[in-house]
Amino acid sequence: MTDLFTISGYDKKKKKEVLNSWMKNPNIQKAAAHAEVRRTVQKVAVFLVKHSMTKALEALFILKSFSRR
Repeated sequence: MTDLFTISGYDKKKKKEVLNSWMKNPNIQKAAAHAEVRRTVQKVAVFLVKHSMTKALEALFILKSFSRR
């Protein structure tokens, strides 16, 4: 995949230097940490929705099986 560094003519060493300098910037560190927290929260939310949907479907199945008796 072609990235901005390749288009700009950076070699791998220069790309690494630029990325390292960016990661020393406290604002970028905060943004990266914030993005990581958002990803974690999204994963937890998806897990909870899937889990609650599974529980809801189990409850519906149980209710349906009792209503047939």
